[in-house]
Amino acid sequence: MSPKKLNTLASRLNLRIHKNDRKFYKKYNYRLGFYYIQSIVDVTEYFSTLGDMRVAVDLNEMHMRRERNKVNIYADNLELMEKFIESYPDQDYVDIGYFPADIPLNVKLRKTEPEFPYEVKLGRNVKKETLKGFWENNKDSIWLNRDSRYELDVETIARRAFSSWKPPFRDKTWSSTTWRFNDLDLKNLFLLAFGEHVTEETFYKKEKNNA
Repeated sequence: MSPKKLNTLASRLNLRIHKNDRKFYKKYNYRLGFYYIQSIVDVTEYFSTLGDMRVAVDLNEMHMRRERNKVNIYADNLELMEKFIESYPDQDYVDIGYFPADIPLNVKLRKTEPEFPYEVKLGRNVKKETLKGFWENNKDSIWLNRDSRYELDVETIARRAFSSWKPPFRDKTWSSTTWRFNDLDLKNLFLLAFGEHVTEETFYKKEKNNA
């Protein structure tokens, strides 16, 4: 990504710039936002233009998402964004978000140094007893979110909102669990033990001031 090119585009269109902590939809480096309000144009023209935009986006391997009057366009590079703007110059463009293109997909940025930078997500149907044993033997080096602690019965049910609810006993996990580690070797040991159930790996790192 060229910061100069991004700043030039933002300055030309008076866009707010946002730095995202991860790729958009795990794929795109840029998001362009604008307002397109149906009440200020003919309804036929409104939906026709939206349809044309969606076709253009699909043809160029971009992505489009509309939430009420706000439309977001996602792309891998600024050149595609500029082509879109050239095709639809009269839109009310308001902001552009970016994620540094040189950072891998599985990295998420944080403002401070993460205490548990290595995250692993497991799918369901993993033996609870084995998972709980790993947790109990290494709990000082592991962070589990609340839902995962509850899933493994290390979070007491009295702390849940529906304290009277008694779930049926299961020897395997009913939902996914999220594990974070402060030690790379321990994370790798976890992968060795539960690799077949891994659905996602993430590395959290502190962003550089000049990123």
